[in-house]
Amino acid sequence: MAIALLVVTTFAFAAFALGMERHAKDVLGVVPAPRRRLGLRIAGWVLLAVAMAIGMLGWGATVGVVEWTGAMTVATVPLVMLVLPYYSRRHRRSPAPAMPASGPEFGELVAARRSLTARLWRGVRVLVLVALPAGIAWAFVNVPPSPVQRDDALAGRVGPWTFVIADVTRKPPEPSALGTAMKAFQVRFCTGCDTQIRSAYLKIRQPRSLRGAGMVFQGPSWNRRADIQIAPTARIEDGLWLTVEGMDGSVHAVEIDLARVSPATARYLSALTGRQ
Repeated sequence: MAIALLVVTTFAFAAFALGMERHAKDVLGVVPAPRRRLGLRIAGWVLLAVAMAIGMLGWGATVGVVEWTGAMTVATVPLVMLVLPYYSRRHRRSPAPAMPASGPEFGELVAARRSLTARLWRGVRVLVLVALPAGIAWAFVNVPPSPVQRDDALAGRVGPWTFVIADVTRKPPEPSALGTAMKAFQVRFCTGCDTQIRSAYLKIRQPRSLRGAGMVFQGPSWNRRADIQIAPTARIEDGLWLTVEGMDGSVHAVEIDLARVSPATARYLSALTGRQ
């Protein structure tokens, strides 16, 4: 995913560079026509938009934008610090060939230069036409599905609302900086349900009140995520409880089969119980 994001972003900035008169002259040896430079700049913006989409699909809206910004930084540094200066120095060092003022040799030289320019632009067009769809297709094929879109996601109902919940990593709970084990889950409610829901909570052990309902799910409606604490005294019999508060003030809770939604967490709790 990160490689796809970096590749698409690099192609975007390469298109921007070739769309600028100065850099195009250094790299290609000729100044492209205004229409071609405009086309390259448009291709650059399209590739940046594709890169942002890849980041948001892979890591969510917030983290995806951060990854996209980081990829732009990584892509521009070698381009600005190494590639473009190299072509600029080479262009300055290259002496201009003597051009006859007239005669057959002049016509042959002009024709040769035009032929070379045409071949260069043909190669650039072929590269863009092949690399752009191939890069986009490869990136989207390799985008991992969201946790709630995987086959192991668990569907259910809490009160009047349907939902899908999934273990984010499918790994055992990991200790936090404070030493408490943490586990991340993602939930998605039906499209028509989101406007009726004020907040959703998740915890191990049945809550006695809304105040003790656990960690609140945060993030956009299609990517609600909660990182819950796994207490040392937790048992698999305590169950995983989803609590939802509606806009009308109603509160609904349901127990989720922990062994089905997160087998790794269930095994972790079983081992934890054996050590108690």
